[in-house]
Amino acid sequence: MAKATHSERVACKKKMKKLAFMLIPFMASGVTLADSSYRYATSNDQKLSIGVTRYSELYEEFVDGKKFMQEKSSNMTGVEIEYERALSANSKFSLKAGYATGTSTYTGAYTGGNYGDLIVSGLDRSKFELESNYKTTFAALQNLTLGAGLGYRHHEDHLEQAGPGGYNRRNNRLYATIGMERIFTAGSGVTVTPAVQYKQILWSVQS
Repeated sequence: MAKATHSERVACKKKMKKLAFMLIPFMASGVTLADSSYRYATSNDQKLSIGVTRYSELYEEFVDGKKFMQEKSSNMTGVEIEYERALSANSKFSLKAGYATGTSTYTGAYTGGNYGDLIVSGLDRSKFELESNYKTTFAALQNLTLGAGLGYRHHEDHLEQAGPGGYNRRNNRLYATIGMERIFTAGSGVTVTPAVQYKQILWSVQS
């Protein structure tokens, strides 16, 4: 298994600085889906939510326009905790933390070989993410909620499990978010909250 050179890492970092987009919850991949959650109201202006998440993710690296490697995960499962505090009748602050773990399939090349020569499955990976947001609800827009915030993410891939030449890849990044959401009542006390969130990477380091 080939380990990325300095020039290849630079190309990877340039790619990572591209815009990231997430659609929640209606997207087939690259999205966190809340399988179940429990919401506890600590007071009239504070809420605590705990949920189980499951998502898929695709990571790619390119060198001189050609694919160098790919890592695909479709079974990342974790837990997410979110604290919300009302600041006024129509605004609130939220702090969310989540941890997920799972396995991935690595596709690359042996040293001197071609992309696709090497395929290894069952590689461990993990993610920790911390995100804060300020949200405001506008009654004039049918109670549409708009928000913005900052986040930090640490991602770790155990590529050393693929064999000689592999390494433990760590990625740290800071990002800004903007988004919108709206609560729909489905009856019998059931609510559905579709949301769209856009993430812009501000800083990223990979080792």
